[in-house]
Amino acid sequence: MPVFRLGDRTVTLGYSANVRPGRTLADVRAHLRQDLPRVRAAVAPGRPFGVCLYLGAGALGEIAADPRAVDRLREDLAAGDLFLYAVNAFPLGDFHAPVVKEAAFRPDWRDPRRRDLTLQVARIATSLVPEGAEVVVSTVAGGFRPETAAAARQEIAEALAATAGDLARLAAETGRTIVLALEPEPWTTCETADEAAELLDGRVLAAAEDSGLADAARRHLGVNLDLCHAAVAFEDPIAAARMLARRGIRLGSVHATAALEVPGPVEGLGRLRRFAEPRYLHQAVAAAGGRAVARWRDLPELLAAGPSALAGANELRVHFHVPLDAPDVGGLPTTAPLTRDALRAILAEGLTARVIAETYTWGAGPLADPGDLPARLARELLWLVRELGLSPG
Repeated sequence: MPVFRLGDRTVTLGYSANVRPGRTLADVRAHLRQDLPRVRAAVAPGRPFGVCLYLGAGALGEIAADPRAVDRLREDLAAGDLFLYAVNAFPLGDFHAPVVKEAAFRPDWRDPRRRDLTLQVARIATSLVPEGAEVVVSTVAGGFRPETAAAARQEIAEALAATAGDLARLAAETGRTIVLALEPEPWTTCETADEAAELLDGRVLAAAEDSGLADAARRHLGVNLDLCHAAVAFEDPIAAARMLARRGIRLGSVHATAALEVPGPVEGLGRLRRFAEPRYLHQAVAAAGGRAVARWRDLPELLAAGPSALAGANELRVHFHVPLDAPDVGGLPTTAPLTRDALRAILAEGLTARVIAETYTWGAGPLADPGDLPARLARELLWLVRELGLSPG
């Protein structure tokens, strides 16, 4: 599988296809046949290019009803000189509906539909890669935090342990490995990599051991580190990646993403109004000296609270995925420099080899008119190639 290189290490680089709706199979196929070949030509001319697929619930239903659907996807990948290395199964509904907000976290891992749809995604993925391949499937780290108290977390752990068993059987049947990676995010059950590690090492492993699935859990469950989410949570992503390695927990992939950073939080509050759009949840965290002192579920709540809510804070970050290559967005700086530095260290230490750009907010707020979207996606990836010092594999 041709990839990029960083010194003597290999790196697979792509972007998450949830940038497009993926509501129907036609949407997914158009993305593979129209957008991705253009991005590949700009970023990896003359070479195969990695794909992080996204399949909405509607597309999954069509695939289930059409015995030839997976064959067509396989043909699309081959036609574009593309190969599958990851799937974004975090949102399973309509991620481009007029209002998404907390629905992005539902169904959560207590709901059998989450397990069933994830396994459908996993089976499709194994049909699109060669024998011996490994594909990382990212998923919500539990569910919406206010809905997942201690008792719910036990249900989540048991569902994840059972899913690890399903994935072990799928690997034995197909000769392909799926790593299901929990993606921490503020206001989810696991907001940080540390919390995800505690869930996996604690409740999930205990449930797996009770079912004779401990080996399956270690092999098929891991963590996906999103650098926008980590920045908003004021989590050190390099320390988080090293912690996962020490604990023997798979770091499936790193999402190369950036958040908004508001210097002088009180003075910069007015500039955030343009980002308070209705589709996505934009969690906000204020900190003093790098430690969180206040947090809001969504940006409109912070704006309603006003400047007094930021008393004592000298930093403010907002969950709004912004272009990596932009020096500022809407007059505000971003955490892209932190993303670059974290990726350099994580890749240099070989903590993962998969990097996925995921600026899915094109069409929202100040990003409402991206213009030529494939060109914009290519610019982000070329920024990563340059800033990380990657060379052709």
